[in-house]
Amino acid sequence: SGISMMKMGEAGVPEPEDYLVEHVPEGGCLGFDGRVVNSFTGKKLERRLARKKARIACEEELVDLIWTDRPELLSEPVWILKECYAGKEEDMSRYRLAGELYIPEKEEIHILDIGRGNGKMLGYLQKCTDAYIHGFDYSSHAIQTACTLYPHKSEFRIGTMDEIEYADNSFDVIVSMDTMYFVKDIAGFIARINRWLCKGGVFFAGYQEGDVMPKTADENTTELAKALKKNKIAYEVYSITDECYKLLQRKRSAAEFYKKEFENAGEIAWYEMLMQQTDCIKKPYAEFSKEMARYLYMFRKN
Repeated sequence: SGISMMKMGEAGVPEPEDYLVEHVPEGGCLGFDGRVVNSFTGKKLERRLARKKARIACEEELVDLIWTDRPELLSEPVWILKECYAGKEEDMSRYRLAGELYIPEKEEIHILDIGRGNGKMLGYLQKCTDAYIHGFDYSSHAIQTACTLYPHKSEFRIGTMDEIEYADNSFDVIVSMDTMYFVKDIAGFIARINRWLCKGGVFFAGYQEGDVMPKTADENTTELAKALKKNKIAYEVYSITDECYKLLQRKRSAAEFYKKEFENAGEIAWYEMLMQQTDCIKKPYAEFSKEMARYLYMFRKN
């Protein structure tokens, strides 16, 4: 037939977007039905193809041109699949989608991850956005690992939140996941983050109370919320405590399921660590939520 099958996930098989960008000719056009490709993917393809002076055409449904007696598309209400079928909870999918929609639409995007460890989250964001990725961490080993894993369009530094500095207006997105607790002056660091952001840039932070930081009344009384208010920054915040509780339940169940494998591999210490990390979910959620809380904070620089 002249058609070669490529199975996603196998060695040497490109991602669909990479394949399309590579094979669309200079000055060419990529056509697709805009109703079945999400706007985030469409915008990303448009940015990448623009470098080849190519364009996208998504206004017309190409199948209709040859399928003249095609039945009308369904217009029934959306049916939300249960987590056991979808693999992700509805609320968590909404948070992921919100994060994608907040990323600015620009030809060149720069993302900074604060205390980025081995860079895996940055790698995921780069895969989604084709962005330049930046990060810093106090661990030289973590930085070396990140440089090895993600050498393309990246810059990683050794440094701490108290000392690191970047030029003003450097980043379109800045992300902090469970790191804001470790800076001495949160309000001062928020002021620096605001300087580093470009106009219209966004800051995301995952923040937890009940372990490193003591539990306060609600999402607007945390130390991070106080720091944002001190800088007169308007913010959005979402509680994901319930999702966190369910995630910890799944983590504990998985560890228990594979206990024998941990033992056989001589890694029982990892199993015991996972049990300790998830010991808190042995309590009912009502008790858990009185002692622990997890929030997502976001603000956009005006």
